[in-house]
Amino acid sequence: PLNLYATNDAIADVTSGDMSTALPFVARPAYLDGSMAGDAGFDPLGLAANPDRLKFMRKAELKHSRIAMLAAVGWPAAELVHNNMAHSLGLKSMLQAGERVPSILNGGLAHTMADYWPYMTAAL
Repeated sequence: PLNLYATNDAIADVTSGDMSTALPFVARPAYLDGSMAGDAGFDPLGLAANPDRLKFMRKAELKHSRIAMLAAVGWPAAELVHNNMAHSLGLKSMLQAGERVPSILNGGLAHTMADYWPYMTAAL
């Protein structure tokens, strides 16, 4: 098998036949024992080098996936309600041609409010 890990501690005993399901030519890391849902022994870069780091990475993945799911709903919802909301508040619509939300993809970020980018930069 390929040795893709920095130390031998993270590699299960190859002679036991415990190979990764995801990459059958690589030994399964010892801490990926199949106890978690979806565990196929896939960590070729050793990003979760120990059980504590694995738990942290799992929580981070869940948080990011939830944010992505909200964004998948929020983006089209913003396009649907923006014109009505802007009109009711007496503001100019920020949607671009074709009623699209300003984004890098449609060149609309250049047309956002003048105060937007300084506030976003300061927030970082």
